[in-house]
Amino acid sequence: MKSWPKTMTVCGIPYSVVYVSSAAEVDSDNQALDLWGQADHSLSQIRLRTHSRKGAAISPEQMLATLLHEALHAMFVQHKLLKVDLSGNADTEDFIDTFAHLWADLLVRNGIVELPAKPKKKSK
Repeated sequence: MKSWPKTMTVCGIPYSVVYVSSAAEVDSDNQALDLWGQADHSLSQIRLRTHSRKGAAISPEQMLATLLHEALHAMFVQHKLLKVDLSGNADTEDFIDTFAHLWADLLVRNGIVELPAKPKKKSK
């Protein structure tokens, strides 16, 4: 990834990605929470905080973790996975399979991960 995305396609829905410097700008619900990011599904928007309370820039690792965290919220809402049962029953396998495909799509479609070329056929 050469630069932070301004848009992300999450499960076929384009989300704008807005970078703000304070928690107050992230929190569209005005809950006075110290949020790092927020996914607003009604606006198809992800807001990410770029600076800590003390004004220091947030590390790229934290930015990526927050971006993926908010993308997961969008995926869960779009695929109605909020009530997924992770207690070890049969639904768990379905969740893991869906989760893996959604992440692969998100990472590749948005240029975060580039897949290698197909392996060449073995010569006889």
